Amino acid sequence: MAHALDRRVTILSLGAVAAIVGWAWFDRAGLESVSPIVAAVGIIVGVPHGAMDHLVPGLASRRWQEPRRLALVVAVHVVIAAAASLATLRAPDLSFATFLVVSALHFGWAETTFAAERSGRAVPRLRDGWWSTLAHGSVVVVLPLWSAEGRSAMQPLLPGLVDWVSAVPTQWATTTVVLMCAASAVHLASRGRVLEAAELLAVLALFLFVPIFAAFGVYFGLWHALRHTARLMVALAAGQPIRLQLGAFLRAAALPTTAAFIVLAVLFAYRSDVGVVMTGVSVLLALTFPHVVVVAVLDHHRRIAPTTPTASTA
Repeated sequence: MAHALDRRVTILSLGAVAAIVGWAWFDRAGLESVSPIVAAVGIIVGVPHGAMDHLVPGLASRRWQEPRRLALVVAVHVVIAAAASLATLRAPDLSFATFLVVSALHFGWAETTFAAERSGRAVPRLRDGWWSTLAHGSVVVVLPLWSAEGRSAMQPLLPGLVDWVSAVPTQWATTTVVLMCAASAVHLASRGRVLEAAELLAVLALFLFVPIFAAFGVYFGLWHALRHTARLMVALAAGQPIRLQLGAFLRAAALPTTAAFIVLAVLFAYRSDVGVVMTGVSVLLALTFPHVVVVAVLDHHRRIAPTTPTASTA
């Protein structure tokens, strides 16, 4: 029996995808007109899920809750982010390509770990869940990257990367992802993991049929971030009612989230200045690398000491 929180998050994320796909089916032109707004809202909603990175090692082991060790975590986090940001400014195309590969693994692995914990299984090793991880990650990264909207948005900032992407026909990239997802869904269903197969196909439908910016906004804010937040809420206040878990998460994430919103506000204010936008994007992308590291730490801890599903109540 899954956590009550996991069940609610699953229903909410699937409902959000169904709603936006339905909107695109009946009024695609109307959705396209507000697609950038949907993307912006999704990013804003999703920002807090990475705002607790400095506390994640402490959730995995009590010894990392000590002030001295917490300061070390923050220092390492800053160093990794600074190095990644500098690399992005010096070699933007290569750095962004690396970021996309890391993001694909991160998004895909997040689905694998959430599904495992929801069903009461221990978090698997990457070699045991690599196929579904690759399928999920490819949907979220490859389809937007090879879309006309995605290439148009990146052209002013990363012309070299866009030229490389354009060398591979969109139809080839899309067909490869669709076939990969179909094979993964069949594999999951054959092992009795029908819900996971359905979720993979739902995410595929989202990125195939919904304008790409709206698709990413819904996925990031109401799928990926929502599911990671659920994991953190349980880790912060295990066994507590959902409302107390949510309160603990909001208190822990408040200050870093505010700082991230300030960066986003500056980017929006100077959105016509390519230099400013590139600098801001480099900072935001740089934060992804330490985020991936700390989530991997949490996953390693969960694999060693898996959580036991409980029926938490609101």
